[in-house]
Amino acid sequence: MFDMANEYINIMTCPLSDQYMEVRRYKIEQALDQLPDKYSKIINAYIDRKTNAYYEVNEDGFSAYDMDQAILRS
Repeated sequence: MFDMANEYINIMTCPLSDQYMEVRRYKIEQALDQLPDKYSKIINAYIDRKTNAYYEVNEDGFSAYDMDQAILRS
């Protein structure tokens, strides 16, 4: 379950996405939706924490998302 969650996070935070990754994201979402509620709450909290950390601003005023976007623009 955590492997699926980690792969989902990697797909959601990857700045270079393609059709294959969108299909993988959709399949993982379907699999996570079928989990029992007690597991679903834990996995969703884990996903939320990891994606929030990706967008969280560091002491320099930049997030990992900002850095990814700057690399893509250069």
